[in-house]
Amino acid sequence: MKNTFYIIVLSLFTSLTIQAQTQTVDLFNSDLNYGKNGVYYKDIDEYFNQYIGTWLYTNGTTSLKVVFKKKYFTMIDEHRTYYSDVLVGEYEYKINGVTVFNTLNNLNILNTSPYTYNIFDLNRHPNYDNCFQCTIANQRLVLYYDEPTNDNSSLKGLMYIHTFIENGQTKLYMSLYTDYNGMDINKYNIHLPATTTQLTLPNGNYIFNKVN
Repeated sequence: MKNTFYIIVLSLFTSLTIQAQTQTVDLFNSDLNYGKNGVYYKDIDEYFNQYIGTWLYTNGTTSLKVVFKKKYFTMIDEHRTYYSDVLVGEYEYKINGVTVFNTLNNLNILNTSPYTYNIFDLNRHPNYDNCFQCTIANQRLVLYYDEPTNDNSSLKGLMYIHTFIENGQTKLYMSLYTDYNGMDINKYNIHLPATTTQLTLPNGNYIFNKVN
């Protein structure tokens, strides 16, 4: 327990030190291309904050609980290092009261990459005419969605989410679409074929209530 505390404190200190030494720009309103070396892409307007917390969708005995957190990451590749605020999430999916997936504990792990979470943000998205109760431009956020049983690197879900007010209560609207190019490449071993060709969570629209 003591070692875990020291690791958290050290990580926080390192994060604050790096942020003080780098160029900070607005994650969503920057003229700099995302991923520029030495830049911290910060959620300056706290756009992510509206999503932080626990959301619950229910339909009879089927339920989907999603928990979002905003985290800071150091992004490193072969030629550059940059820093970014990222919205990540995990979920619990039940059918007829039986748990199909529960990845919520992954949020408590100090992962060094946002790509190790089953939900992580991609970018903000134009509203167009199909945006349910959207009131501001580019209100929606697009996130990648994955499942523990998915071994197909070409198969993923795209979640389009935004909040809205109904009867004085803040709710979350989510549209889920499957993105699949049919290449069937195994994400764990490129020499093996993938066995997953569709996601378990159905495509469609979901309305969540804030529970925490």
